[in-house]
Amino acid sequence: MRVFRYALTMAVRKPLFFLIYAVGLSFMGVAMALAVVSTQPEDTAAAVARPQVDWAVVDRDGSELSRGLVEGLAGLGTREDVADDRLAMEEAVAQGQVDCLFIVPPGFGDDFLAAARAGRETPSVEAAYGFVGAGGALASATADRWLSAAAVATAADPGAGGAAVSEEAARAAAETVSVAVLPSERAEGADGGVNAFTFYLQWSIYTTVASVVACTASLFSTFNRTDVRRRDLASPETYASYTLQVAGAALVVTLACWGVATAVGLALFGTDAAAMGPVGLAATLGASLVFCLVPLAVSFLAGQFGCGLGGANAIGNLLGMAMSFLGGAWISLSLLGPEVQAVARFTPGWWYTDALTRARDLAGSAGTDAALEAVAVDLAVVLLFAVALFLVALVVGKLREQTAEAGGNGAVEGA
Repeated sequence: MRVFRYALTMAVRKPLFFLIYAVGLSFMGVAMALAVVSTQPEDTAAAVARPQVDWAVVDRDGSELSRGLVEGLAGLGTREDVADDRLAMEEAVAQGQVDCLFIVPPGFGDDFLAAARAGRETPSVEAAYGFVGAGGALASATADRWLSAAAVATAADPGAGGAAVSEEAARAAAETVSVAVLPSERAEGADGGVNAFTFYLQWSIYTTVASVVACTASLFSTFNRTDVRRRDLASPETYASYTLQVAGAALVVTLACWGVATAVGLALFGTDAAAMGPVGLAATLGASLVFCLVPLAVSFLAGQFGCGLGGANAIGNLLGMAMSFLGGAWISLSLLGPEVQAVARFTPGWWYTDALTRARDLAGSAGTDAALEAVAVDLAVVLLFAVALFLVALVVGKLREQTAEAGGNGAVEGA
């Protein structure tokens, strides 16, 4: 076990990578999780409320229908007074005095009723609003809804006048759908919002891959130098024993990276972690541990190819970003096309995030056994990725050992 002990000694003597990647990047994930948690409303039911809009109307028609429309818009918010002057109207919208300005043209009421009775397309009022916020679009949609109800009322009773049509349109527009926020069965955060600990681990796909690859690459790049390999061939150590001891030391470094990232997450998001229950928390921690084996295998494979420290760092950063994106950690895959979603299933990041999501929901799941089986399937796939990469690395290392030139020290140092 001399190689194993010496490899650990080398890792302890080079703490810079560990401090920068394992410790520093963990707090990057903390910052992202805190940013998401801080944007969640404290009371979801209270957050479902109609926004208030400042609006104005210039009624050049004065008909019963136009007055009914103005009354129908009263529930939008505060009505402002704007003069029927082009400059005044432009300034009101441009300067944000009103969110939406309606202009009812002359003869609108008669033209609207005539078109609705004949089954033709009805005229509409002009709505002007700026690009700040969605209040103007909401006001315009409200007016369109009222006019649609008025057109239906006119078609249903062609003999009705403007007052009767306005009354029926107001009655139809007042009918709304009741909104109720149902309690979620998922293990949400302690405040009912996003589970910060789960989000922290999902976003930390990048930081996990980058930190594990960087911290273990220093060992693999050193032990794969040409002069070290030659001394290895002259020693009584077999290739399998030598390689496994170096990989074992890298596994200890990987466990240290996992321990630091997990400890940081539990220390800052312990309440959300406890909300998942013992089974969900155990499954979550197990999933994060299994996933750490994937970047370890990637680093081991890069080392067997003779990749230097700089090259391994580049691989870790690029691979971490790719896994985060395809795993749905940075953006929901539901927003992407079916082709991207299909490709994502061929990456370990997707199976890892799926395992974290299922583990988070174990606390409120009725079928715990079935949910645990689904988590186990996800982790088995992630583990297969790691094992496959590790086996390929062993074959590459054995073949490279038999070559006359396996790479030079200068190439490794200059990488």
